[in-house]
Amino acid sequence: MDDALPAKKEIKITADSRYKLYINEKFVQEGLQKPLDQKEWFVDTANAAPYLVPGQTL
Repeated sequence: MDDALPAKKEIKITADSRYKLYINEKFVQEGLQKPLDQKEWFVDTANAAPYLVPGQTL
């Protein structure tokens, strides 16, 4: 079993309004306010690797 954490783990975030992303209780980033066009969605990316911790497989 390999417990090594990745150096980079990119995740995609979609939101229809402002968001705040936390990973393992640590603030990562926040998104923009809702656009004027209510049908518009945001798509962001974040590197989650620095916030990951080894876990236990159940």
